[in-house]
Amino acid sequence: MTKLCLHTSLNTWTSLSAAQEDYTKILELLPESSPQTVEIRRCLQSLKPRVEVAQKKETAEMLDKLKGVGNSVLGTFLLFGISGLSTDNFKLEDNGQGGYSVNFKQ
Repeated sequence: MTKLCLHTSLNTWTSLSAAQEDYTKILELLPESSPQTVEIRRCLQSLKPRVEVAQKKETAEMLDKLKGVGNSVLGTFLLFGISGLSTDNFKLEDNGQGGYSVNFKQ
């Protein structure tokens, strides 16, 4: 249970997901008649939205950092006489088949 407390207090996507897996595993191991199952189900239920929020936050941070790297790489094209390029010039579109197409726009 100490591990669970630590995972839930860190509030990262990885730690909250690990806590979710641990709670699920405990539920599998406990008999249905155990008084702890009610508390664990409640904790598991309250954990789900926190995992989703942490996932969205960390994904957005990662994409911002990748965009920064992309902009720094595209900024080197200034040396070759091409100006004004950034990752904002490229648009990803879902092709509906599990992939994306990249379109350039100025």
